[in-house]
Amino acid sequence: MASPAPSPSSERASGTERQVFPILQLPPEILLSVIQHVDVGTRSSSPTFPCGPSKELLHLSEASTYLHTLCRPLIWRSVNWEPESIRPPSRRPRQVIDDVEAAREYAARVSKWKVRGMRSLLALMQDAQESTRGPIKIKALSYTGYDDGEFGDDSIAAEPDVEALCDVLNVHGRQIQVMFLKSVVVGQELGRSLILDILALPKLSALRLNSVTITDQSKALDFFDHSMGALPPLRTLQIMHGSPKLLQLVGLMTDLHSLLLWPGSRQFGFLTPFIVRLLPQLRLLSLDSVSEPGVFDALAEAFKDMSKSQTLPLEELFLEGRQSLPRRQILLESLSHLPKLQRLALYHLREVQPRLIADIAHYTPQLTALTLIHGDTSSSVYWPSALKDYVDELKKLKRLEFFAWDRRSPPAPRIARTSEEGEDEERPSQLRLEYSTLHSLGKGLPGLKEAVCVTQDVSEGSSGYFAEYSMTQGGARKVDVRKKTVRDFLVGFERWCIIVDD
Repeated sequence: MASPAPSPSSERASGTERQVFPILQLPPEILLSVIQHVDVGTRSSSPTFPCGPSKELLHLSEASTYLHTLCRPLIWRSVNWEPESIRPPSRRPRQVIDDVEAAREYAARVSKWKVRGMRSLLALMQDAQESTRGPIKIKALSYTGYDDGEFGDDSIAAEPDVEALCDVLNVHGRQIQVMFLKSVVVGQELGRSLILDILALPKLSALRLNSVTITDQSKALDFFDHSMGALPPLRTLQIMHGSPKLLQLVGLMTDLHSLLLWPGSRQFGFLTPFIVRLLPQLRLLSLDSVSEPGVFDALAEAFKDMSKSQTLPLEELFLEGRQSLPRRQILLESLSHLPKLQRLALYHLREVQPRLIADIAHYTPQLTALTLIHGDTSSSVYWPSALKDYVDELKKLKRLEFFAWDRRSPPAPRIARTSEEGEDEERPSQLRLEYSTLHSLGKGLPGLKEAVCVTQDVSEGSSGYFAEYSMTQGGARKVDVRKKTVRDFLVGFERWCIIVDD
């Protein structure tokens, strides 16, 4: 007769239970290496970087006082300050405040609450510094202001908050390498102080300014003068909307690797000489909402002239702006002078014929990613030719792994359907239509890994039908299509906003 299985208690008594690994007995340098791997290795890359510490690191820091001491500096590695963390507990309904004094009083009450929130962040940093007996090394800082138009002058409520932000930069900013600012509205003097404090960060390599507005510029405000001193080693600069004066930053840069511009004024003319001067170093160039065709003409001429004496390092090029067909042809021809170009995106093309793709394949056969947008991406549109005509030209791009367009699949004929209620007809859903289109793309382009039919594109997100291609165990081509909204899939900020750890 078989003996009964031993009970868990008897197993423990016999000494067969699994032993817990004595992690705290590891040498400190090995333990710290493990902690750093937990933090960095599990943090998913994000175009809205920085995204803060991993949950695993936070849990590990709660395990013991010793681990908390080791983990706390890493917890402060990325600080992401969102508006939800600073909004007052009770808010006035969104409306226009006619009474100026009432608006100022309300803004002052909001400011007092906000400054406690931002000052509390500074206090937490100070507490962390004292408990670890060492500096708090913030490597990345993301700050989103409180700007939703609830009161007349947003800068009234923002100033105490921005003053606290400046204190954070001055006290704990010497290690910051990546900084994002969004929805900041301040007056002239504080705005100048904020920008100069940012430019004084000695290790700053990536700066993103999204809707940073400095008011009262009628006084001929000029942030940048000879008293600024040495600039930080900026490699990535992005300026979206906000004050035109901030575009002066471009003229100060000497060694940028990536430049992304979307000025609210849509005026690039005065920036063109500075952009051309940076081309020998640029690996990424993105110009959004260009209203002056001469900007693209100048780029095309620079590509051709500079290539005679050097190899331009440009890997990614994103251009949005209307052009006549002759001017667009000149621009396409100039791309043949960019041998390292891998990713290309062109917007506002209008009447996209298969011939356009044929020209792109002829001048830039090395492309691995291509985005073609017919209109302004407010919605997908019908393209003039049949799907097969475009696929035949795309096949000429032998290395293509990613393709996006705003082509809307034309409606299919109604399909007869029989039910208990009798015969009926139904039209295939748009998802089914786009699935069929994306499946045809994957079938015709065996090297394709991802494809997108863009239905809407805004400043920081894109909606559409996303397809991922893979191979089954039997060797068949598999496509997974879903409709979703993602952060900007064109520019992978994780490639350009890189933190270097000590």
